[in-house]
Amino acid sequence: GQPVQAVAAPKDSPALACNAVGRVVTGPRPRKAGPGKPGPQIGHRKPESRPPGPPDPERRALGLRLDGNEDLCILLAPMRPAAAQALATAAGSFRGLPARNQGIAAVPDDATRAKPTFLDRHHFLLRRLHSLTGIVPIGAFLMFHLFTNMQMAFDTFQHEVEWIHSLPALLFLEIFGLWLPIAFHAGLGIVYTVSGKSNLRHYRYWDNWRYTLQRVTGILALIFIFFHVATLRWGWPVLGEYTPFFAHGLSVDGGDGLVPLSTASTVIAIQAGVIVGLLYIVGVVSSVYHFANGLWTAAITWGLTITEQAQRRWGYVCIVLFLGLMAFGAIALVYAFTYTPTETEMASYEKTLEHWIETGEYPKP
Repeated sequence: GQPVQAVAAPKDSPALACNAVGRVVTGPRPRKAGPGKPGPQIGHRKPESRPPGPPDPERRALGLRLDGNEDLCILLAPMRPAAAQALATAAGSFRGLPARNQGIAAVPDDATRAKPTFLDRHHFLLRRLHSLTGIVPIGAFLMFHLFTNMQMAFDTFQHEVEWIHSLPALLFLEIFGLWLPIAFHAGLGIVYTVSGKSNLRHYRYWDNWRYTLQRVTGILALIFIFFHVATLRWGWPVLGEYTPFFAHGLSVDGGDGLVPLSTASTVIAIQAGVIVGLLYIVGVVSSVYHFANGLWTAAITWGLTITEQAQRRWGYVCIVLFLGLMAFGAIALVYAFTYTPTETEMASYEKTLEHWIETGEYPKP
């Protein structure tokens, strides 16, 4: 029965609230009317005795006459611009109110309304591109990479590394098939992480935990990827020591032959220190969880799992994938922590490292 969707309530009332559809719910509920007695209207006090005449403009807001209560406020909920403008027009303008009516807010016009950002205008497309790049190529590469590293325990790791290095246009594939997608996915993920809000303090449900863990593991995985590439690929020193990855090493006896060092150089890098080892464990777990949980949410984003039953079934698949990838990573890490390079491998690695520091060149077969 109200002409507008706005209700007056005391400024200091803790019950002041607003829903998302533009209807304001504030203050104590009106008392029920007794038999033959009309109940008080929302936003009104019992009229006081006052001389007749037009209402005081300081006591008008959105057409509600606030008789005898100078501490009332109006909260106008967010709504579509057209609806807000129509509401303001129908209820009457309340600009020019004194500063003491701090609780009254006007509907912004086109000149003052904030323009949507690039992310707002392309939200639908960016969300799906972010989801897609997390699956292909990043997720696909993660599965392949963990499976390849697991081959250290089966003496086929060197063969896998040589096959990768023999791929044509490898640098082109790395830049456009891996690094640019990772940069896009990570950059947009940081924006979503910073702009999002976790509500675990109030609602400790499993879905809320997954929401928070997805963002935390994404940051941890990004840190680990940077560290992993910087030390093994770029050769940045760790704790004062260089641990670059060498697929082949120089011969110790001075011959032209090369020594296979894929396994030894990987082990040396992971065994560089306790902190490095812990970082590899946290990084692998974070990367696998981020991918498996992101795969579950991607199915919702793309409209593939609409019902609760479909989401539950797809969740079981993602759990199996998580456990399988964790098994790959665990086998690789356990082997790397327990393997001891041979004397020939250590001598070749040290000689190759000296050559690399002096010339910056990697031995190639």
